Amino acid sequence: MVDSLDLAKAIAGCGGDARQLPATIKRYEKDMLTRGEQFAQKSWKKLEGHFIAHAGEEMAQRVLGKK
Repeated sequence: MVDSLDLAKAIAGCGGDARQLPATIKRYEKDMLTRGEQFAQKSWKKLEGHFIAHAGEEMAQRVLGKK
């Protein structure tokens, strides 16, 4: 939802000048992809953590505050 709001703000910031749209959208996409990459990396780490051989033991240690 944040992406939609950011895009709407970017488009509104063009002030009705359609010539500004391509550059505005490129800036928006760059920011969106950077943010998306951060979340993708975080998700990948969590996924790996669930499927390694000793995942259950590591999770138990975290829950118990030992790791």
